[in-house]
Amino acid sequence: MRLGITLFGDRVAPRCTFAESILIVVKDRGRITHRETVQLENKTIIDLMNVLRDYKVETLVCGGISVMEIRELVQSLDIAIVDNVAGDIDEIIKTIKMGTIQPGYGLQNLGATPLK
Repeated sequence: MRLGITLFGDRVAPRCTFAESILIVVKDRGRITHRETVQLENKTIIDLMNVLRDYKVETLVCGGISVMEIRELVQSLDIAIVDNVAGDIDEIIKTIKMGTIQPGYGLQNLGATPLK
């Protein structure tokens, strides 16, 4: 599984359109096998979409997507969205490893859908 986590500094960007970079994480059989941070040169939705497509991201993890057209663009690439996520990179990576990352404010094990 390939995940893209929108970043603002060392935290999940509050909105995907505020992201300075995207952390690409590859998870295979419960282990993180690759991590790479990709800078968004112009910090535009076009940059974001290009990175998601070029890195074959399957799941976008972000603080939120406030514009329906952007959500639809992401979904048109067949990318799942886990939004309303808040936390720093270490917290997010930990929950990805555990398979418990989920939409919502906070990272809780209750009701989480495991990642493959």
